[in-house]
Amino acid sequence: MKTRFDRWFATAVFACLALQAANALAQAPTGTMAIEQDWRVELYVMPDSSRLTSPLFVSSFSIPLVPALFQCTWNHRDVPILEEGGIQLQVYRWNDLLDDQEIVTPPWREKLSIDDEVIAWTQRLAIVNMDYRFTVKNISSKTWGAIAGPYTIKRTFLLWVPPLELYNFQEIADNSGIVMGGNRFKKMTVLQTRFYDVNGNLLAPVVPEPPGGRQLFPPTPGHASYEFVGAAAE
Repeated sequence: MKTRFDRWFATAVFACLALQAANALAQAPTGTMAIEQDWRVELYVMPDSSRLTSPLFVSSFSIPLVPALFQCTWNHRDVPILEEGGIQLQVYRWNDLLDDQEIVTPPWREKLSIDDEVIAWTQRLAIVNMDYRFTVKNISSKTWGAIAGPYTIKRTFLLWVPPLELYNFQEIADNSGIVMGGNRFKKMTVLQTRFYDVNGNLLAPVVPEPPGGRQLFPPTPGHASYEFVGAAAE
């Protein structure tokens, strides 16, 4: 039978190993307590509303080696089943769904339907007490209009909260992308990433932001395309 000390010791060992393994790839400055990103997705012509070919995509936030995956499903919800339209926040521990929250879009669960659509939003991961808290806010699109938010879900840790200094952009890129309708995508871009300390002060980034942000789709030279299932067409 494992005692509380045994569990604490195992957690501490894992924490040390995680820090050593991820430190070389870390891209967040020391003292980071919140990371905020501005995203922008640009689309081409929308399909007929009666067909399941509307672009469906996912943005995510996760920290390397930490069992917490936050994601936002755009233009669809897949909890409890896959349905087009609307927006949904989800958090997983490995394959286990811990929490989900639907973002109310006007009209209710409306599918993206306007040609040359542009969707923009800000997403944030922060440490608050023993929680990772994932927030999506300042959403705007031609179809949905402006949705200020914020909408937040969380993952609570019991003994130790993994530091956000382990952040690496590739981890987010690998868990974000197109689920369906990739032929209707023009661009998916993370325009800017900001780092904040415990007092909300802006920290200087470890890796300078490239001009125009980081483009996930279409892929830039030397990077893979972030499409989950081949971006199904009509």
